[in-house]
Amino acid sequence: SQVIYPPVDVASITPGKKENIILSVGRFSAHQLHPKKQDILIEVFKEVYKNAPDWKLILVGQAKKQDQKYIRFLRRMSRGFAIKIIENIPIEKLRDLYSRSTVYWHATGFGEDETLHPERMEHFGIATVEAQAAGAVPVVIGKGGQKEIVAQNKNGLLWSSKTQLLNQTINLIKNKAKIKELSENAVKNSRRFTIEKFLRQYEEIIF
Repeated sequence: SQVIYPPVDVASITPGKKENIILSVGRFSAHQLHPKKQDILIEVFKEVYKNAPDWKLILVGQAKKQDQKYIRFLRRMSRGFAIKIIENIPIEKLRDLYSRSTVYWHATGFGEDETLHPERMEHFGIATVEAQAAGAVPVVIGKGGQKEIVAQNKNGLLWSSKTQLLNQTINLIKNKAKIKELSENAVKNSRRFTIEKFLRQYEEIIF
């Protein structure tokens, strides 16, 4: 079989002036097949904040009425810290956030057995590619489709434990040269997943 990655509209996302923002994008739900584990990200960011109080975490995602209990739980967790939770954001504002974010976090699959429950992993990770297109350095869990997008220490960082996420993030945000290197490589890597490349690969199979 031949794998064709889903097309990502990377052309509409460009890097902007970077701010001290860690961004995570994913639906707010604790009960879907592969929950985004925003509670884990909040927990780790509280430790990051102790070392880097000029940074903030922004969690963005779709939410329905049945997700409000989980969102209230996340807001309670976030009190007293530089954490912002934004529901159902327009695409233009999301692209602006991507462009201003320096780091991108993703935790789907954390604490799950990848072999026993592959359905609980991120199948691909379009948001990670979008973040790369904007020059946000992905610091994402090394499970599921994330491993096929991010090459360790080349165009992002992979982690498997909360301690790794914490340490890799702190080391990264204290190293501007490393941020620049990984950010530039992330933008280049995102071009592997363009709409044009998808169509070309699809046509090669069909015709």
